[in-house]
Amino acid sequence: MLLLYTTLLGVLALPAAIGAAPSSTGVPSKANYVSHAMHATSILNEKWFDAASGLWDGMWWQSANVLTTIADLASANPNFKDTANGIFENVFTAALATNGGSWLNGFYDDEGWYVDQALTLL
Repeated sequence: MLLLYTTLLGVLALPAAIGAAPSSTGVPSKANYVSHAMHATSILNEKWFDAASGLWDGMWWQSANVLTTIADLASANPNFKDTANGIFENVFTAALATNGGSWLNGFYDDEGWYVDQALTLL
């Protein structure tokens, strides 16, 4: 399952999404990239996001990575910003509660991802 999870993140992170129709220059268009990224985000959220915990598949660090991807998609697609803000609001409330009211988990890189994403919102 983690391989599929990582693959979906890869599709979101790469502008040349698989199956994107090339433009006249042979490079996939932004519209195709955004369309594929929106579809992958939808699947990621439907299959693995748990709104009660604010985590994707119960994974702390990986969930912060997903937030990075969602923030990137919101910057590429202004129509997604409200949805992204709702996801961020849920994650920053539920994930904090899930972790006993603390962002600390003993792994500095995990904690750093959440700080980075909190700053993204500012």
